[in-house]
Amino acid sequence: LWMDRCDMSGGVAVTEAPNELTGDIDVCNPIGIVRLLRQTDAQIFTGWRGHEGLFDAGTVQSMQWVVERVCGVLSDPVRSAVVMSGCGTSGRIAFLMARSFNARLSAKGIPPCYHYIIAGGDQALLKSVEATEDSWKAGVEALEQVARGRERVVFIGITCGLSAPFVAGQLAHCLDNKAVFTPVLLGFNPIHQARHTPIRDWNKTFHDGEQKHSNCELAVLDEG
Repeated sequence: LWMDRCDMSGGVAVTEAPNELTGDIDVCNPIGIVRLLRQTDAQIFTGWRGHEGLFDAGTVQSMQWVVERVCGVLSDPVRSAVVMSGCGTSGRIAFLMARSFNARLSAKGIPPCYHYIIAGGDQALLKSVEATEDSWKAGVEALEQVARGRERVVFIGITCGLSAPFVAGQLAHCLDNKAVFTPVLLGFNPIHQARHTPIRDWNKTFHDGEQKHSNCELAVLDEG
């Protein structure tokens, strides 16, 4: 299950394209800046240009697909897990979400089953570790360590531009081990704008995953 988008950014990646709303943000006063940012934040829900937003049917359908599989994990939290992973800010989002969800589970007497991975380890919560972010092998090793002993894992890879080698390696590992892993890809670029640049010491690009996942059970949430 995945959602395609019409390309309304003139061939430029959505994450690199300017937003018309903030073209004059540099000459606004502080209140004006906050109002513009509030309007751009609203586009996440209503959509930007021709792209779907969080409230559109396609996005809701994909999120429902993910929810159903996460519910399966929650029904057996000892032998299953939800793993969220990313680099830099994406990894910090994974950290915050895992901690928040686990706190809710603990309050209900349910064993915590959410895990986070951030490229470079916990030190990267404060400072990026770029060498690790560029290593697909490091991503796979980190995922294998967290998932060891689990019979079912929902993996959520977070990469804003669908470009991080660290996450690309993890995604490929999930697609090669579908008996255990259910992969979910979360980003802001349409899937066809995934990075085509060859990844160091690997014979794949992030975009190669698009071709492979077309015949696999993979949710792609791309909110350009």
